Amino acid sequence: MIAITISIVLLILILIKVPIPFAILGAAGIGLLWVGGSENLIGVFEVIPMSSVGSNSLAAIPLFILMAHLVLKSGVLDTLFNSASTLIGRIRGGTGIAAVLAGAGFAAVSGSSTAAAATLAHTSTGTMLKQGYSPRLASGTVASAGTLAAMIPPSILLVFYAITAETSVGKTLLAGVIPGILMSLGLAITVWVMGLRGHAPATERTPWMAKLTALKGLLPIAFLFAVVVGTVFLGIATATEAAALGCLGGLFLMVSMKTMTWSNLKSAVVGSVSSSAMILSFVFAAHVFGIFLTQTQVAPTVVEYVQGLASSFHD
Repeated sequence: MIAITISIVLLILILIKVPIPFAILGAAGIGLLWVGGSENLIGVFEVIPMSSVGSNSLAAIPLFILMAHLVLKSGVLDTLFNSASTLIGRIRGGTGIAAVLAGAGFAAVSGSSTAAAATLAHTSTGTMLKQGYSPRLASGTVASAGTLAAMIPPSILLVFYAITAETSVGKTLLAGVIPGILMSLGLAITVWVMGLRGHAPATERTPWMAKLTALKGLLPIAFLFAVVVGTVFLGIATATEAAALGCLGGLFLMVSMKTMTWSNLKSAVVGSVSSSAMILSFVFAAHVFGIFLTQTQVAPTVVEYVQGLASSFHD
């Protein structure tokens, strides 16, 4: 009964637009007070903040976020999109396919879906609309391509899942490579089919020399991907160490692309701190809510109920 009431309180807090971490934390706090009084609540809040977010494995999350912001500020995504557009050639939906490839490439060095979608929207949506793409296809392509960062390593969500499930972060990241490639191919084929149906025009024909020149635009992404994912795959570095190397690679890209300014660096750091604080607040709030559920014996009750359903089914 207590767990159901607190769950309803949580839903009400979310519906009235309380930020989700605070909604979870508030509902859990009320539940802990209900179950064990103020001493119970104070005891949990004395221990959980540090124990929930002080794990060494969690250090990979802010590092990957910082790497994403550094790569974003380097301007390499613009170069990647332009190179992909040149390499695709004269086919229906070529610019849309280039946006998908740019999204996949940026996902391979960022891990941030939000950053990827926002940057692609700025870079490619306007170009597609000017070329005659339908607004639905242009916006849908960019929104879908931005989500590839949730699957293709280094994915922040995969790191978070691995830590929560207590599995190897490196192996979990590598497990996302093939599904991420398949998702990218699926999106590219979808854009091509939509182009054949008249929702997207053909791109301009580009000479072979221009295509060879455009390959240079892929080198920064390939370099950073090799540094981050390659070191994890070969066992040279852990996910956290690879993330640190990725941050150094992001700084190198900013220097090489001549975008290393105090303003860009400050913006990348501030954005990283803000995003990291948001994610870690979810971790903290979820741990507190988990302790409340443990104290109310919800998990054993649910397991016993499910086992009873299985027994009745076999009977």
